[in-house]
Amino acid sequence: MGNFWTGARKTLKVLQGKTNTAIESGKLHLEINQLNGRIGSVYKEIGEYVNKKNEEGYRELPLSDDFISEKLNEVKYYKKKIEELRLQNEDLFTHEKKSSSGTESPNEEEAKAE
Repeated sequence: MGNFWTGARKTLKVLQGKTNTAIESGKLHLEINQLNGRIGSVYKEIGEYVNKKNEEGYRELPLSDDFISEKLNEVKYYKKKIEELRLQNEDLFTHEKKSSSGTESPNEEEAKAE
């Protein structure tokens, strides 16, 4: 009976680890989605700016325009953050696989104990 409880505790720890990983992954995905939303907002601002300039009679706007340049730098920043978060997410699952692959299942440990 002691082996049963030992196995149950180990299984519970594994499930708890997987749940924590899933929660952290969900948080990272939420941040990624928020950053993608910000990118969309920045592109919208650029579009509105270009439209306004067009209405004012401008026919060409250089990418070196201060406003456009600033907004494109924001987009670069957000994309970089998204990539960092994706790598963090991959690391979560890589770490989980390493920690769970090195352990034996509770049934394997019970067999060794007998």
